[in-house]
Amino acid sequence: MLGSARATFIGAAAPTTAAAAQVVASGGTEGYFYKNSTWYKSHTFLSSGTFTVTTGGNVNFLLVGGGGGGGAGGMRDISSASLEPGVATEITVGQGGRGATHSGTSVVAAKSGQNSSLGTIESIGGGFGGSISTPGGNGGSGGGGGMYLAAVGSATSGQGSSGGDADGSTVPNFAAGGGGGAGGAGGNASGG
Repeated sequence: MLGSARATFIGAAAPTTAAAAQVVASGGTEGYFYKNSTWYKSHTFLSSGTFTVTTGGNVNFLLVGGGGGGGAGGMRDISSASLEPGVATEITVGQGGRGATHSGTSVVAAKSGQNSSLGTIESIGGGFGGSISTPGGNGGSGGGGGMYLAAVGSATSGQGSSGGDADGSTVPNFAAGGGGGAGGAGGNASGG
């Protein structure tokens, strides 16, 4: 898998004392951490599963799509989402994509990452990377342009950044553009 995906929920918790507004839930890999004088509980899903809320409240969550063969998976970072008690929500964790392969004149196209979802909320998988004559794919973040084709993959609004331009002008050093990510666009290639 060339990309990773995850769904993480973080809610205020008190592992050693009672808390009036404590969210009680189960699912994923559960853990505790301490930040700014407060204990928090996290639920991390690295594969698909069910998140079940026993006692509701507000949580923060991070939902990431599967990384593509070029661009990163889309990222949704949502604060203070309200969870109702007694609700079980299906979590889908998207698989990563793959890069293109070349053998002589045969080309196997790259694949985009799969989408991740939390109920109806979705993070789009990363776009595939461009190849000899294929532009970068669209996705959560876009794939970079291929060697001969500078066209880049675009990103999903609010989830990532576009891929970088290829440089098909410098023979024989054709160079592909970089994949986009949550922090910025993919780098543009330089043949050199």
